[in-house]
Parts: sequence; structure tokens; C-alpha cells
Amino acid sequence: MRSRQFYMDLQTFENWLRSIKNKKGEFYSEKAITTRIKNLKIVENILRDLDECIRTDESMYNALITLKQIDVPEHQYLQTSLRRYWEFEHGSEFPRLNIYEKEHGIKITE
Repeated sequence: MRSRQFYMDLQTFENWLRSIKNKKGEFYSEKAITTRIKNLKIVENILRDLDECIRTDESMYNALITLKQIDVPEHQYLQTSLRRYWEFEHGSEFPRLNIYEKEHGIKITE
């Protein structure tokens, strides 16, 4: 079930995506925006409460790790969509996982 907060912010998030540029300095295409929204809905189905996922650095890190562990080819795209939602809500990018882990002394064992 879609959280009420996310549902209400969906149009605002979509408009925000239209207003920002990607890493190449270009505006997102309609196809890219549609894909980000579609992937964010998949993330929501997996993790349930997107607002809780992006509430703190720790919850965001845990959400990204969960998505990383899911054995689907698009897990990186799912992470990217969640990262854009973080950026939309917080006004800054969430650090790459290896940087976050280094900054917080997290040792990953494989």
C-alpha cells in the first residue's frame, strides 16, 4: 500500500526531476523521469515506507544495502531512484556507499 506522504509528493518530485540536470549537465528526458518514478514505486513495494527510508543517514544507508542485496538486474537503477528521492527531500546527494562506510567506520565483510 502506497504511503500517503509519498503519494502526495509524487507530482512535486516529478516536477523537481524536470527542473534539475543530470551528471552530464542535461535536463532529464520524459523517458528518464518516467523510469525514475517507476523504479521508485518498485522500491516502495520492496521497502514499504520511503519516507522512513530517507529519514536519516543510517536509514538511507540500510535501504541502499537492502536494495543492493536484491538479486535483480536493475538494483542499481532502484538505488539511483531512491538517491534522487533523497536529494529531492534533503537538498543534497547521499554519499556513495564506500564513502559512507569509510566515514562511519563500517567494515564490510564479504
